[in-house]
Amino acid sequence: RIGFQFQNLEDFYRASDFDEMFDRMMEYERSHPESNFQIPKKCPQDPELGAWVTGIRRLGKDGVNPSHSRRLDEVGFAWTSTRQCGSKFMTKYRELVEAVEQDGLDTVLSDPKTVSWIRAQQEALKRGGLSQTRVHYMGNLFGDQWTTIGKETAL
Repeated sequence: RIGFQFQNLEDFYRASDFDEMFDRMMEYERSHPESNFQIPKKCPQDPELGAWVTGIRRLGKDGVNPSHSRRLDEVGFAWTSTRQCGSKFMTKYRELVEAVEQDGLDTVLSDPKTVSWIRAQQEALKRGGLSQTRVHYMGNLFGDQWTTIGKETAL
């Protein structure tokens, strides 16, 4: 253990020794040739490697050191994960993204079940139990005012 915690996976990428982690990633690829750099965020064999790769993907090609980006490109690094998070939050979030794209935001927000789910996220945020990543997702889908959805009072 390192003795301190990172606020997010992007910080883990920034604080890690790139060459060491790159070598670990290439070793993972050699032992999992079918993976095509689809290393799970919670990689059982190497949790730090999973966090590092996820941090790089979140930052994107333009968000990492240019020399790192070049090295990753040279080995065919997959900048987008084909893996899908199976958490209840992400499953519902993806479902709502699809519904908004198909039916529009107003229609989606007219569903009481959707409003109830948003309210649950608001409560999680209030308790400190909603990660900054999920706050970002909520803002992207419902707008910056997502924390007020469902709180309108009748006149």
